[in-house]
Amino acid sequence: MGYIHRPKAEALRQGSEKRKQDTGIPILLTIQETQKCLRVSRDTLYRLFNSNELKSVRIKSRRLVRLEAIEEYLANMSEGAV
Repeated sequence: MGYIHRPKAEALRQGSEKRKQDTGIPILLTIQETQKCLRVSRDTLYRLFNSNELKSVRIKSRRLVRLEAIEEYLANMSEGAV
């Protein structure tokens, strides 16, 4: 399984900012992309959703995660570790 390394994640975030400026729509990640980004299992990811630690959106039967939600989750994790 490939992981999103720091430079790639940074490029993804910068691409998100550009898309927001162009369209006003934030980037949405699939479950698999979110798993790779956070380096967690599918079960762990759904536990985060169910505990409301990580926010997601549903579009019909698909569950997607805003890049900003991942950044917010990681920021909260950093604050809790201090």
